[in-house]
Amino acid sequence: MNMDSPELNELDDLTEEHLGFSALSEGLGFQNNPKITDSNTAKPATKSSTYQGSAATLAGTVKYSYPIHRDSKTNTNSTSNVANNTASVQDPGAPLVQRFFAFAIDIFMVGVPCAFAWKFSFGAQAVEIFSSDIKTPLSLFAAILFTSILISESFGGQTLGKMILGLRVVEDDKYQKPTGLKHAVLRMILFTLGTTLGFLGLLASFWDKKRRPWHDKYSGSIVRKIS
Repeated sequence: MNMDSPELNELDDLTEEHLGFSALSEGLGFQNNPKITDSNTAKPATKSSTYQGSAATLAGTVKYSYPIHRDSKTNTNSTSNVANNTASVQDPGAPLVQRFFAFAIDIFMVGVPCAFAWKFSFGAQAVEIFSSDIKTPLSLFAAILFTSILISESFGGQTLGKMILGLRVVEDDKYQKPTGLKHAVLRMILFTLGTTLGFLGLLASFWDKKRRPWHDKYSGSIVRKIS
């Protein structure tokens, strides 16, 4: 075969043209060198594909982001908050010593104005009248004291003594809202009953797991420390 024939010359031209296109394609950047970045960090791994060549310089780096997987341990569960609130309802009421001092403050705050009013009303004969019929002034004082407590606990759940010591009468349920007039009246009746029966209603708080006397336990209320 003649090596200088036109057919061979055309084949050589086509081969050179093909080889030239292959070299050009490699120069444009169709050689793919994938790699994974951020594999040792806490951030989500990102897949990067870098293409070499002049066309790759213009195109930049192509990135593929994987889906973000959140750690379920960092997600706050509202159920734990509900459990904590429920547990707080099972806690005992305010200490009995604080309740006693709150009641003593109420007696003082009501008794002092009543004593001045009695002295002002009867003057020099105030002591003599008080001694001659002690039940009448004491009954009047008790009526004023209980009325003030009833009104105070009906609106806000606090007498002045409880307010000073940071105590409040609330409903013994999960809402723990201040008691209203209904609870206050029932508490007053049960308190009177428990006191007249040899203070048995008050002593019941010593064996109640939530430190509730009769007037708290059977009225659905409890005295809580709020501050």
